[in-house]
Amino acid sequence: MALSTIPKDSIAADAIDGTKIADDAISEEHLDATAITGSTELAATPADTDEILISDAGTLKRLDFSHIKGGFSKIATITTDNSAVGNFTFDDCFTSSFTQYRIIGFVAPDTNNKKFGFEWRKTSSGSTSTHTGTDYIWTHFGHRVDNGDGTGTDNGGGFEDNYAQIGSHAVHLDNNSSTLSFDMVVTDPRETLLSRCSWHGTTTYTNPTSLRQFAGTFGGKMNGSISTITGVTFSFLAVNIKFGRITVYGMTQ
Repeated sequence: MALSTIPKDSIAADAIDGTKIADDAISEEHLDATAITGSTELAATPADTDEILISDAGTLKRLDFSHIKGGFSKIATITTDNSAVGNFTFDDCFTSSFTQYRIIGFVAPDTNNKKFGFEWRKTSSGSTSTHTGTDYIWTHFGHRVDNGDGTGTDNGGGFEDNYAQIGSHAVHLDNNSSTLSFDMVVTDPRETLLSRCSWHGTTTYTNPTSLRQFAGTFGGKMNGSISTITGVTFSFLAVNIKFGRITVYGMTQ
């Protein structure tokens, strides 16, 4: 005979299993926060196939993380704080997982009046090296204002250089108050869709001449096919980076 009530003391610990609980019987009043806080912490960005429980118009469903994650996946960050380094080199940051990458950063030199730019890193037969061939095409266009309120346009570029500049002029050294900041997108460095890698972005920086502040856009492409590009190295091309932080993100499309 089925019982409508059972004294609690007569039920052994862990005696009730799922077969004795009615469907849809567990509501918010029976769910404790420790169901979440007592679980093992992931402590990392979830994988695309990790699952989240949601209520879809009142119906519980599972959802893969790939459907709700942001448009950018952080790949790597390099930073220095008043400790001079020759370059910021990102090896193996370009993979088959993405065709576009966003790179955001700021840098300050340890010597006045030096230009900032980048070179690709390429991998062949298990060995990684910097690509120094004269096939970088870059251009910059922007505006400037100086400490006397003088203004003007700023144009520059290079065809088949052995590196790509970010901005046309040198960067001012003023401890940690004068930096070059940039935000750039790199398109298909592995040449999975296109036969040439390209890039574009925005930048602002201070130049020593009359403390001119420059702001503008920059871009470029390779004048040759280099399907082995797997990374990038940023530097002042002659001196050290004293302060800086650069982060590479993969762009989900």
